[in-house]
Amino acid sequence: MLFCQEGMNAKGIAFEEVDVNSTSPEVNHMWKQLREGGFTDDSLTMPVVKVNGQLHYNIKDLAGFVNGIK
Repeated sequence: MLFCQEGMNAKGIAFEEVDVNSTSPEVNHMWKQLREGGFTDDSLTMPVVKVNGQLHYNIKDLAGFVNGIK
C-alpha cells in the first residue's frame, strides 16, 4: 500500500485514503459502488483505487497499475 501512495505522489496524482475499518460514510459508499459495478464477493484485496470513476481492486501488480495511471 505504501508503494501505491508513494507512486501516486511521485506522479502528482491526487488521492484520498479511507480507512476501511472505520465507520466512515466513504466505506459504505465504496461497497455500494462495488456492488453496483457487479462485485458479488464478500471480501477483496486492498487497495481499492478509483480512477476516472472506475473502481479497481484485487490489483495483482500494484507498481504496474500505478505506473499505468495517466
